Amino acid sequence: MKRVAYLLADPENPSREEQAAWDFLSRQTEIACSKLALPDLVRAPGRLQDCDLLWWHFDSSLALPAAARDPELLIALRQWLAAGGSLFLTLLATPFVCDLGLETQPPNYLAKGAWPHDCWAAGHHDRRGFASYEGHPIFAGLQKGVFTWSPTRGRAFAAAFYEAPAAPQQGRVAAVGRTYIRLDERWRLITEYEAGAGRVLTIGSFLFFDQAENLYRIPLEKFVRNCLADLLAPSPEAARTYWPLAPAAVQRVARSSPAGLIQPKEKWRAAASGLGFAGRPATGNFFDLGGRRMLLLGSERGGLDEIWCPPFRGLKQVRTAFRIGKGEWQGSDTLTPVVTTTPESLQREYRLAAAVITEHVFADLHDPAAGLHYGVQAQEELEVFIAAVCDLRMMWPYSEQATGNLLFSWEEDLAAACVRNETGTRFILFGGAQPVAEQMIGQYAEITASADRLHGAPTALLQVAIGLRYVIPPGTHELTVAFAGTAQGKKEAWQAYRRMLQQPARALHRQARHFKKLLREATQLRTPEAIFNEGLRWALAATDRFFVETPGVGAGFMAGFATTASGWQGGHEISGRPGYAWYFGRDSVWTGCAALAYGDFEKVKRTLELLGRHQAGDGKIFHELTMSGQAHFDAADATPLYVILLGRYVRASGDREFAQQEFPRVQQALAFCRASDRDGDQFIENTNVGHGWVEGGALFPAHAEFYLNACWTMALQEAAGLAQTLGQGRLLKKWGRQWQRTARCLAAKFWNKQTQFYNFAKRADGTFVEEKTIMPAVAVYFGLIAGKRAEICLQELAGPRFSTDWGVRLVSRDSPIYNPAGYHYGSVWPLFTGWLALAEYRSYRPTQGFVHLMNNLQIYREWAAGSVAEVLHGESYQPAGVCSHQAWSEAMVLLPALEGMLGLEVDALQKRVTLRPAFPPQWDSVEVKNIRVGEHRLHLRMRRRQRETSYYFRSDSLAPMTLRVQAILPLGTRVMFLRLVGDRWFGGLEITSFRDFPELDFELHGGAILTFTHHGGIGVVPPVPQPAVNAESTGFRLIQESSELAAHRCRLAWPRI
Repeated sequence: MKRVAYLLADPENPSREEQAAWDFLSRQTEIACSKLALPDLVRAPGRLQDCDLLWWHFDSSLALPAAARDPELLIALRQWLAAGGSLFLTLLATPFVCDLGLETQPPNYLAKGAWPHDCWAAGHHDRRGFASYEGHPIFAGLQKGVFTWSPTRGRAFAAAFYEAPAAPQQGRVAAVGRTYIRLDERWRLITEYEAGAGRVLTIGSFLFFDQAENLYRIPLEKFVRNCLADLLAPSPEAARTYWPLAPAAVQRVARSSPAGLIQPKEKWRAAASGLGFAGRPATGNFFDLGGRRMLLLGSERGGLDEIWCPPFRGLKQVRTAFRIGKGEWQGSDTLTPVVTTTPESLQREYRLAAAVITEHVFADLHDPAAGLHYGVQAQEELEVFIAAVCDLRMMWPYSEQATGNLLFSWEEDLAAACVRNETGTRFILFGGAQPVAEQMIGQYAEITASADRLHGAPTALLQVAIGLRYVIPPGTHELTVAFAGTAQGKKEAWQAYRRMLQQPARALHRQARHFKKLLREATQLRTPEAIFNEGLRWALAATDRFFVETPGVGAGFMAGFATTASGWQGGHEISGRPGYAWYFGRDSVWTGCAALAYGDFEKVKRTLELLGRHQAGDGKIFHELTMSGQAHFDAADATPLYVILLGRYVRASGDREFAQQEFPRVQQALAFCRASDRDGDQFIENTNVGHGWVEGGALFPAHAEFYLNACWTMALQEAAGLAQTLGQGRLLKKWGRQWQRTARCLAAKFWNKQTQFYNFAKRADGTFVEEKTIMPAVAVYFGLIAGKRAEICLQELAGPRFSTDWGVRLVSRDSPIYNPAGYHYGSVWPLFTGWLALAEYRSYRPTQGFVHLMNNLQIYREWAAGSVAEVLHGESYQPAGVCSHQAWSEAMVLLPALEGMLGLEVDALQKRVTLRPAFPPQWDSVEVKNIRVGEHRLHLRMRRRQRETSYYFRSDSLAPMTLRVQAILPLGTRVMFLRLVGDRWFGGLEITSFRDFPELDFELHGGAILTFTHHGGIGVVPPVPQPAVNAESTGFRLIQESSELAAHRCRLAWPRI
C-alpha cells in the first residue's frame, strides 16, 4: 500500500482548512496516511523515506514558515524527489517549488481573505475549478475539467498561482481556471514539475475542504483522489497535455508529403438521394452539409464559410473565382448561380460568357474529408482560383490563443497545402488532383488573384492563408479539390485526403445512398398532401445530419448549425462557437425521442452512451459537451430527461441488456435529482442546480420550475418501468410511489385558481411565479395533466395571445415581460410549437395539433432550404435565433407527426403497439411504413370513403403482436358497425367527442383489416396559415370544436392587429 504523509506546519494549531483536508485524506482506504509535523521533519529529514508522497496543504499565511526554508530540509527533499518521491503542494504552499530550486518565477497572484466576486446570476453560487488543455490523468473521468468550489462573496479564500502574463518558467501548466461556461486562461492554476525520478504537482487555489455547503464536494474529492493516484503511480500510457504559454507563431516547415500527385481512379458521376430543391437562383441563405466527422457551413451565393472537423475548425473563408482567357476575375460570391440543394450536397451552376461550370460541394459520410468538384465546359482557357484560411481554431470554451503554434508547408509533389499544430495531432491537407499553375501559402489575412499573380496581405493573426490557381484548357474537363482534417494526426488525414481525391464520386454516392436508405427504412408517412410528404422527408434527413462523431468525446446529436458569425462569441476576439454545433443534454433527448419514433434505435443508443459516459460523479447529466471535450453541468433538466429517453429507448427497442448496463447510471441520476429537493416538497429545484428551460430574462432565475418537475415526474415513471423490466421489485415500489405522489403534487400545487392556469415556477418562500407560459404543454404531453384543467390551458395556448401563424410563443403577447425578439420571453420556438402539438393530440384536439405541426413543417421551404430554424420572431415571420438549422426544431416536425397524429406508442418488451390515428379529414388515404417494434416492422394503410374507413395492418413477422387501436373519426360520425377481418364487433356509436371511440385490442398475426362502416359527421379541415416571409400574424385560431344535439360548434379567435 502506498504511503502518504500529510505535512502540517503547526500540528498543534492547524487551520480549519488544513484540518478538513486531513479529515478527507484520512478517510481514503486505498492508501496509508499519516500526519507529519514540519518541525519534526526539520529535525529528522530521514522521515521522508517513510512515505511515497508528501502533501502540504497550507492556508495559514501568505508567507511560508521559516522552518520550510531549512537548508538541510531542502537538500533532503531534493534528494528524496530525485530518487522518486512525489510532492503535492496546494493553496499557499505552491511557492515552495521556488525554495526547492525547481522554479525561478514565483506565483504572482497571492491572496488570503474573503472571496471578492458575485455570481453572474444574482442569488446563486459561483462556480470555480480547473480545465486541462487536451486531457491529463488528474482529470480522469472528469471531462477534461472539473468544478471544485461553489463560492459566494465573503467565503474564505486563499490563492497562490500565476496570472498572465506571468507564467512558470520551469514547470508546465496542466490546468487553467474554469468558471461557469468559460475558461480563464489567464489563471494558470495547476503546474507540474519533474524532479529527477520524482514529480511535483502544485494547485494554487479552488481546493477547499472546509466548506460544508460546497456543491462540488463530490467532484472535488474525485479530483484530489486522481491527483494522489497520478503522483503515486503515474500511468505511462495516459495522455498528458499542457497549456501553451509562449506567444504562438506561424512557421514554415520542410515539406513531408508521403507520395506524389494523387490521380482520380474513377470518372465523375453525379448522385442524388431523390430529395432536393432544384434550379433556384442562389441567395444569401445559410446551408450546411457534412458527414459524421465533418461540418460544412456557408451560404448559397458566398460558398463555404467554415469547415469544422471536430474538435477544431479546419478552414474558413473558402472562396472561388473564375477567369476566362485574359478577362477579369469573377468571384463566385459576386455571381448568382443556379443552386440545387440536397441533403448530401450543394450544387451550383455558373453560366459565364464562354463557360458553364458546375460545382458540387460535399463531405464524405465517414471520413474526415470534403470535396469541391468542378465540371467545366469552356470555349476558352479557364482559370480557377480557390483561396481559404486555416487557423486550426479549437472549439469554445478554448480561446483562439489556445491553438498554439501553426506549422505549414507546401507539399510540391502532392500539390497540397499542409497545416498542423506543433504536436502534429491537428492536421489538415488542402489541394487538388492536378498540378497548380500557382500557389501561395503563408501568414496572410487573405490571398487574392490579379491578372498576373497571387497576392497575400500580411497579418499578425494566428492563421495561414492558402491560394491555389488552376488552369483548365478549352473543352470538357474536371477538377477536384479536396480537404481533409483530423485531430488524430497525419496518418488519418493523409488517408482520408487520398481517398477523397482518388474517388470523389464514391464519397458523394455514399452520402446519397445513405439518405436513400434512411428515407426507405425510417418510419414514413405518404399522404395526399405533397408539402407534408416532402417536409417530413426533409425533417428525417435534416435530423440525421446532426449525428456527429468527435474523436475522444463520443457520438450523438448536436444541437444546431450556424457559422461563428452568429450568436455569442464566447468572450473571445475570434469566435469558436459555430452556432450550437456541439452536444446538449436536453437537446439530445428531444431529438432522440424523434429518432426513436422513426426507428433509428442505434443512434439513440449511442446518444445515451454519450450522455452516460460523461455523467458527473454525483449523477448529474451535462447540459453542454463541446467538441473540444469540455462539459458544462449548468442545467437541471438534462438529468431527468436522460432517464426519460433511456426508458423510452428500452421500451421501443426491447434492449434489456443495455437497460441492465445503464441501470446504475439511472440510480445515480435519480439520487442526484432527489437530493436537490432540499425543502422536502416533492419538487426538485433549480436553485444551486441549474436552469430548467429558461436560461435568462425576466423569468430567470427560478427556484422550482413547473416544466422541470414535469420532467422529474415523468423520469420517475420511466425509472419505475425500467425497474420492472429488470426485476427490481423494491425500486419499482419506491419509484412508483414517488411518481404517484409527485404527480399529485404537481397537478394540485401549481394550479392557480385565479388565473385558471398553471404557474410557471415556485419560489423558495413558497409563493409562485404566476406568469402564463407554454410549459404546461409538456406536462399534458407526458400525460401528467388531463381533463378540464388541461383543456383550459390548451385553449389558452391555441389562442392568438400565444399562437401565431408560424408557431407558439413562450409567454402571452399580453404579458408585461413580452418582447417578440426575446429569446426566453416572447419569440416563437418550433420546439414550443411541437410541444403544444403533442399535447393537443394527446388531449384529443387533432385539428389544432395538425395546425401546429404544419406551422413547424412548412419552415423547410423558407430561409435555409430543407431546414427548420431554431427561433422565429414573435410578431413577424422571420428568424430570430442563432441557428438556421436546429435539431429539436426538426424533431418537432417528426414527433408530432408520428407520436401525435399517428398516436404511436411502441412497447417491444410486451410486443405491443398502440395507434391512435388522427388524420385530417381531407386525407382519403395514408400509408405508414416501417413502424419499428424491436427488430420487427409494422406497416399501416388507411383508406377513407364516404361511408367506410379501413385500416390495413401488416407485420414483417408472423410472431404475434398486440395492437391497440383507437381511430379518431370526425365529430358527429355515427359508426354503424366495425369489422376485424370477418368479425363484426359493435354498432350504433355516435362520435360526439374525439375521445368517444373505444380502444380496440387484438392480436396481429402477419396482417389484419379493420373496417368502420359509418355515416354523417363533419370534419373540419385544419385552418393551416400560409404566412409570407416578414408578414404579421393574421390568421384565425380554432379554439374549440364540439358536436352535440346534431349541432357542430367551432369557437374561433382572431389576433389583435
